[in-house]
Order: sequence, then structure tokens, then C-alpha cells
Amino acid sequence: LLWFAFLGFFYYGSASLLFQAYGTMSSGMATTLHFLYPVGVTLIMALVFKQRPSPFTILAIILGLSGVALLSLKEGGGSSSASFVGILLVLLSGLSYAIYLVTVNNVRRIREMDNLKLTLYVLLSSAGFFLINASFNGGVQAIPSGAALVNLLLLAFLPTLVSNLSLVRAIKSIGSTLTSVLGAMEPLTAIVIGVVVFGETISGTMALGILLIIVAVTIIVLSPLLDKNIAERLRRFAQRPIGRR
Repeated sequence: LLWFAFLGFFYYGSASLLFQAYGTMSSGMATTLHFLYPVGVTLIMALVFKQRPSPFTILAIILGLSGVALLSLKEGGGSSSASFVGILLVLLSGLSYAIYLVTVNNVRRIREMDNLKLTLYVLLSSAGFFLINASFNGGVQAIPSGAALVNLLLLAFLPTLVSNLSLVRAIKSIGSTLTSVLGAMEPLTAIVIGVVVFGETISGTMALGILLIIVAVTIIVLSPLLDKNIAERLRRFAQRPIGRR
């Protein structure tokens, strides 16, 4: 229960702090700073668990962050100013997410737990922290309509349940560092959906950002072939229990 509360707190902290930061700066700047969390994961793994980062991983992080910056700052108005408090909030948001990823990867009792059960208890714990926060900020708003209920259910299923189950599976399969770098696909996915579904256009800056992210992801996918240390880590991951799909 303590571990569930620990994971739930940092999962809650990541989302809550990011939304608070959106109120102090442009969404693009906040998103870019939040996506520094792969750096946090790499530093935690290096300082706490003595895992030396691969040069290919570092290169992928730099390329991925550059791509995210080009996509997010262009979209959110990167020229907007940000307060020190806002920057601190969003950096703490990324750090909270980094701690969540590293904990799932390195605590044996969590690693060996069934993925679906782990996701259930972590989200329940996180919901409890959100409920406490809401109780001090005007309470929980009633669902205004049936259409809003359908949208909430879709949000709960696809970007929350499916996303978190996939995230836990990925962490247990390839580790927190590689999983965090592949998270750069999130803003890229948003751009693709915007173009395909909503008819948005892609500028030259956005195209360059997409290219950098694709290169970063390609480096991560090929990293076991490029670095024998990564290949050995992945081999050890494959031998550990990772819970039922």
C-alpha cells in the first residue's frame, strides 16, 4: 500500500504540477520543459543505481528534446515569458514523472506485480490525491451532460488506461531510460492526429521537429545493435517476470 501511495503521489504530482504550470506560461514552453524528464530518468539511474548512460541514449535524448521543442514551442508560442515559479512547477512535474518511471523499473515487488493490478491500484491512489486536492479547491464539478460523460469515459480508457498499461509493460521490458526517450513520440502523435483528423498544416519547423524525433526513436530501436551494454540490459529484462499482459 505504501508503494501504491508513493507511485500514485508522483503520478498525481506530474499531472497536477504540469497543469498549474500551463497557467503561468505558454503550453508549448511548458510541454518542452516537461519533456526534460528523460534527462531526470538518466540522472537518477546514473547517480542512484550507477547505470552509466550510453552515448547513443544521450544522443537520442538531445535529438528527441530538440524535436519536441520545435513542435511544442512553435505550437504554443515559444516567445511567451515564464515566471520562475512556473518554470519550477513544470520541472518538478518532469521530475515527478521520472521518479515514477524509475520506481516501476527498479522496485522488485512492483516489477513482479501483475500489470493490470498495478495500474488499477496506482490510478486509484492517484485519484485519491486528486480528490484531496479538489476538496481544497471548490470540490468536484458535476458532469454537465451525456456528451461530456462519453468524452470522459473515452479519456479514461484510451489515453489513461491503455496508455498506462502500455507504459508499465514497456518499462518492465526495456527499462525506464529507453521508455522515457520514446515518450518523445507523444507530441509527434498529437501533430499527426491534428493533420489527419483536423486538417491542420505542417510548417517547415514542425517537419524538422518530426524528423529529429524519428531519428531519436530510430537510434533507440537500433541501440541494442549499436551498444552491447544496452543489449545485455535488455537480455536481463527479458529474463525477469513482467506480469501478465
